[in-house]
Amino acid sequence: MTNFRKYTILLCAIASLYSCSGRKKTIDGEKLKNHSPKYLTDSLSKTEFDYTWLRTKGNAVVNFQGDKNTLKVNFRIRKDSAIWTSISKSTIPLLNALISADSLKFLKKIDGKQYYLGGYDEINDLFNLDFNYLLLQDVLSGTAIMFDYEGKYKSKIENGMYLLSSDKSKKIEKLLKKGKGNRKHSLFYRCWIEPSNFKCAKVEINFLSDSSELEVNYSDWIDVDGQSFPEKSSIYFTTPYDTLSLEINYSNKVKINEPQKMSFKINDNYSPFELNENK
Repeated sequence: MTNFRKYTILLCAIASLYSCSGRKKTIDGEKLKNHSPKYLTDSLSKTEFDYTWLRTKGNAVVNFQGDKNTLKVNFRIRKDSAIWTSISKSTIPLLNALISADSLKFLKKIDGKQYYLGGYDEINDLFNLDFNYLLLQDVLSGTAIMFDYEGKYKSKIENGMYLLSSDKSKKIEKLLKKGKGNRKHSLFYRCWIEPSNFKCAKVEINFLSDSSELEVNYSDWIDVDGQSFPEKSSIYFTTPYDTLSLEINYSNKVKINEPQKMSFKINDNYSPFELNENK
């Protein structure tokens, strides 16, 4: 064997070792320790944002059916009870809403003042969504959406983060390419965990029945009373026909455990919001 071939093989071996180890490193270069699915699940539970009341505000970019808008948003949450929000564009109020586990109320304040008092089914049917209270609460509090703490997961290290998945990643990708679901594999769930604080950084849910995908991302962690809270959050819901996206940049003035007013009053200037007329 010539010296050239020896050096080539040596360089390839070193590159291979570096590549393998690189996948198990964080962004700052520290090597990650392998952890079991139970350890990672318990860590997610321990680091879940703990609050009774939560108040946030910031700017949001909403993109739906080709219509992109930058809005100002305010949220007040009483955990597992209700979410109050106000939405405006520049200085123009657009919407006030009061959301609970089984009801949705809103006041539309532009292009004709209207109110809606009802449930989620009609709204979901109108906009072809699958919206519910817990999903919104999880997104607004920086929690791993739809995470089953009693579920069974596979764990690995991927791109400098811990990954919990409902099945092995290669099997997920293989079945996604086929695009077919069955009773055992109707959806695939993946949760990436930030190793620096063991908070959820990303969730991706693939629904095989209709080839849709839900993706949520959290980043730019700030300290709120000794807890990590994401200053940036985003949610993308993609179907074969369209994509709905919501990207929120919060201010750093996040307040917790201070009771908030959730006023919602309908006066005589408002008329009922008729869903059929607004299709």
